[in-house]
Amino acid sequence: MEKTQEILKHLFDLYHEKVWDEKDIINWCHKNPERYNAYQKAFKNIEQEVAIHAIDNYWRYQSNKSQPTIAKLLANISKDNKKDQKQEVKRYYNLASDYMTRDIALGRCKHLIGDYNRAVNYIIEDLLSKEMPISEWVKLDYSQKIEQALKKELFGQFDDILEMVCTSSKKV
Repeated sequence: MEKTQEILKHLFDLYHEKVWDEKDIINWCHKNPERYNAYQKAFKNIEQEVAIHAIDNYWRYQSNKSQPTIAKLLANISKDNKKDQKQEVKRYYNLASDYMTRDIALGRCKHLIGDYNRAVNYIIEDLLSKEMPISEWVKLDYSQKIEQALKKELFGQFDDILEMVCTSSKKV
């Protein structure tokens, strides 16, 4: 049997009392050419396993009494595809640890990572927000702000900013 007929067989086996064999499916297809063509068109670009999985999910979680329409099956397939697509994991670049690692390698690290983080945040929160329209700045995530600050060369005076942030926090 072809893919659409296999899908129909699985669907009919679940939702009808009798077990459908190949002859039954072929007879149904000949007696219902419009409906068969609709199924064929709907599942043309969908893998058989994906369609069968959608049918099984519908039967398990939505209704084991009434057979789903093509539209309901396609909606389930679309929903499953969205779930299956891995959401993009945002990995934030930790520039503060790079600066601290650099200072350790140079033998001049005298601050904690929190101090480096405050310096980086000062640059992207205070300096960068003054360098660009605030309406654009608020739309950026952390990594994009770092990227923009690097492009605008705001990290050029990082050592001075680190010292300023550390001395101002000690006074408080």
